[in-house]
Amino acid sequence: MQFWDGETRLGREIGRGLGVDGWVAWDIYLFYPPDAVWTDAGPPVPEAVLAQAAGVVVAAKGTLPPRGDASELPPELRERVDVVGKQEELTELLAEVAARVAR
Repeated sequence: MQFWDGETRLGREIGRGLGVDGWVAWDIYLFYPPDAVWTDAGPPVPEAVLAQAAGVVVAAKGTLPPRGDASELPPELRERVDVVGKQEELTELLAEVAARVAR
């Protein structure tokens, strides 16, 4: 599902939920288990996360094996994500994560 809210409220809440206060999450792909529940307290913690950042595809630590240099990422992301590929590989990376989560 895609969502846009011109005021970036959802992006800020997702960033906060991922432990990066002040980060507006965008171009992100969140994978939730079937029993995930969104409440007024905020979104549930996703099982896996992929995002486009600084011209590469990044994933939450442990989602996919690292395949790149994270030194170009914003400091608030470096410790939380791994570079896992190039933007042109996004479709394949999404399919790989989806297959893992589906198992």
